[in-house]
Amino acid sequence: MVQLVLEGRSEEEILKYANFFKAIGLPTTLADIHLENASFEDLIKVGALATSEGETLQNFDPEVTAEDVAYAIQAVNALTSK
Repeated sequence: MVQLVLEGRSEEEILKYANFFKAIGLPTTLADIHLENASFEDLIKVGALATSEGETLQNFDPEVTAEDVAYAIQAVNALTSK
């Protein structure tokens, strides 16, 4: 879902995936993976790993930064925590 945010997909489309993921028991929020207390700096660390050399996010145009990923994680969490 983070990739969908980075691609600029609509909330409606993201929620469609979120509802499917929930239906099959996959996590959709930071709380679901016990990261509800993660700081923005923690999310930037996740983003740094996701954008490191050899990762598929390197194929995005324009380039995606660790901060972009952190903001996208927050966006997904906000959307799916409603």
